Amino acid sequence: MYKAHAQLQVDKSEVLDEEYTRGFHCILQLKNGSTFIMRGGTKNRCEVMLIDKERKRFAVTEVRCEHVKINDVLLGIYEINGEPVLFFKESYGYTPSVYRLRFHPQTGALVAEDLIYDFPRLGMAAMKGNVNNNIVVVKDPASDCYAIGIYRSVGERNEDRIRTIHYDGHHKLLSNVVVPYPASDILNFYIMSIAVNGDKNLFLAAYGAESLLYKNGRVYLARINADNSIPKMKPLDLAHDLRQTNAILLYDNRRNALHMLMNTEVRQGVITGGVHAYTSSVLVIDPETLNTRSVHDLSAAKVTEAKKKIPGKSGEFSGVPQNILLHEDGSTVILMEEMKYQEPSAFGSTAATMTLGDIGILVLEGDSVERTGYYIERRQPNLGTPNPNVMRMHGVDVITTNKDIYLLANEIGENIKRKEEGKRLKTLYRMDRQMVCYALHGGKAEVLQLQEKGTQEEAIFEDFTLRGNYNEATHTFATITKANEGSEKVARVRWIGLE
Repeated sequence: MYKAHAQLQVDKSEVLDEEYTRGFHCILQLKNGSTFIMRGGTKNRCEVMLIDKERKRFAVTEVRCEHVKINDVLLGIYEINGEPVLFFKESYGYTPSVYRLRFHPQTGALVAEDLIYDFPRLGMAAMKGNVNNNIVVVKDPASDCYAIGIYRSVGERNEDRIRTIHYDGHHKLLSNVVVPYPASDILNFYIMSIAVNGDKNLFLAAYGAESLLYKNGRVYLARINADNSIPKMKPLDLAHDLRQTNAILLYDNRRNALHMLMNTEVRQGVITGGVHAYTSSVLVIDPETLNTRSVHDLSAAKVTEAKKKIPGKSGEFSGVPQNILLHEDGSTVILMEEMKYQEPSAFGSTAATMTLGDIGILVLEGDSVERTGYYIERRQPNLGTPNPNVMRMHGVDVITTNKDIYLLANEIGENIKRKEEGKRLKTLYRMDRQMVCYALHGGKAEVLQLQEKGTQEEAIFEDFTLRGNYNEATHTFATITKANEGSEKVARVRWIGLE
């Protein structure tokens, strides 16, 4: 690895109470430089802490919600109209509800607890467990407008199965629309992603097939205007009979274009325990006509080139794309990770497992030219049973700034030295990890030393939490770290300045 970049300066950390070493917590940096932190308590109680831009706490408030249990699923956390706003899914059996919590940016007090959507109560279908509810919350990066996409698998075809709700930056309702099925023979229909274009409209990407086995599957797009008009789903002009597909959709207001990263399954696991395989593409779509301007099938050849430049490394990089980011210079950044999904055996002798491997970053110039690839070696087993098509990175943050691309990942500190010496890496486990920051520039992934301001000491981030937050206004990444110091567990807030 390389260390040519300057050291990154880390603000002095803020030590938190011991309760922050366990349970639910989240963090959000506000544009005024303050940091909002929430810690879940018992049932519907939580603690809210505010820290100013000088890294001194100025408010600690205990909050009690009427309906939301803070340990429920957090759907999103954003700054909207100067307020920290959190979206939660509160579950009642198999029929959840979506709530919005707004907090005062100076006191941390709860401003409002609003019910956004309440799923209909279900009968026998819920008791049999044949229910799949999916909720997507997306905020427009260029404004304070946001949208919620809601999908439920149980119900008659013409009932409320897919719904989108669109709000402006003052929480004024712009549209609340039921999205109709694109064709009468569609049985398997679900939301993949949503993109918001201010207070004008939003875009919905969905998948539809004629059976639960993905017969004649297709990808559909819809533009939903802020006038409650019924949208019309348009199939993308791609190949028919797409198997299980997921996608991430982004709206680029600078180029007036939609960018979509799409993963499609091409091989089904066999009964004795097979391995899933996927094809991945980046599409650029006209937001007015919803016609595809270009389709680029990702090859990751540039990542393979970067891998082979490391002594002792050979073979092709075979990572699955997990995220897509739009850089300010007009390029497109694709985050990839190698993963092997092993299905359970037919007789239950082998459980489903996921092994996470090396990381790849692919930078596309324009719509389809693969310009630069970056390769980072890593080993991490996953004890859960996720599907590799969920488009979600495990323990990795990628941040694009005006100058560089940064990657913050969980790693064993000893592995950095092992990489330099060309030795085999140790396997990464939960209790012995720490955060490592890489700067990606000119085809090189450089390990950066994190140094606390005003000292010559290296800042070691142990047990890096997955709930980090980057503030574009201050170019600062904030996270909560946990460490074992002797017999005690200590939690700290850390701020890293990124150029």
